[in-house]
Amino acid sequence: MLKFLPKTYQNNHLESLLLGIWMCLVLLIPVPSLAQSSTVSNRAAYYDQIEERARSLSDKLATFTNSETNNENAFLSSDIDLNSSFVKIADENESISFSDTLNPTSAEIETEAKLEDDVELITMESHVGKYYIQPFIGFSIPPHHINFKGLSHSAEIKTEIGHAVGINFGRRWRNFEAELHYGYINTEFKKAVFPFPYSSPRHASGQSELFNGGARLGYGLPFGEGGWFRLATGVGFANRKDILSLDQLGTITTYLGSETIFTYDFLFSLGYEMKKDLDVFVAYRILGLYSKGDFDESTMHLLEFGLGANF
Repeated sequence: MLKFLPKTYQNNHLESLLLGIWMCLVLLIPVPSLAQSSTVSNRAAYYDQIEERARSLSDKLATFTNSETNNENAFLSSDIDLNSSFVKIADENESISFSDTLNPTSAEIETEAKLEDDVELITMESHVGKYYIQPFIGFSIPPHHINFKGLSHSAEIKTEIGHAVGINFGRRWRNFEAELHYGYINTEFKKAVFPFPYSSPRHASGQSELFNGGARLGYGLPFGEGGWFRLATGVGFANRKDILSLDQLGTITTYLGSETIFTYDFLFSLGYEMKKDLDVFVAYRILGLYSKGDFDESTMHLLEFGLGANF
């Protein structure tokens, strides 16, 4: 009996081929046992024996063919199932990714809303405060000299560094600001210089007092953790009082003046929040004074330090 190879898909065709060749050899080539059939008197029994052998081989071939067909069908059916499952999974993944792109989750929407809120909160109004009050003290640096026109000829009055004190209070709209301010500035006179051919210089004493009030518009930005800066400009009025004593050839002559003048200023300020609703700041201000009376126009520089309350 022929011993078949293991029934894998590749060996099934080889076994079929070998079985067919073996059947042909049995039917066409006489084997030694069949060679002796000439001595058998009954030829019919001989042919019956051959027919029975052929029928047995045919049954075996049919059994082998059926088993091979079943294996192929099982393999093909498994391939179809795998392919259909693969296509189905791919479609599900594509549909999920497409729906995720078009339909963001509620968590993503909330995150975007929070980020937008954070961007909106970075303003002077929300970060520092809606209203503010800023008292300050500082130094006033007048021009090197002021032209005095109260004599028959002009004279230059030398000045010294003075002091300033005042208060600002205002309102913020996001990063824009509007404020009112009022302050007092004092400077002193020390010497008078007359042009040639008049004798020069001469001793002088006195002071200039300025009561200044006005309004400003500005813009500020917060930075870092608690820092901010702002720029502002405005106009106002000032009540100017001058007292000047001149030594003219041993005679002391005093000049008094009081008038209201127009002013304008530019401000740059830096601040830092020391604790909630309380900050410290430093400001640099340029104050312009229009001429009126015996004194010519001038420009003063002020350096201010203060504490600010925000609410």
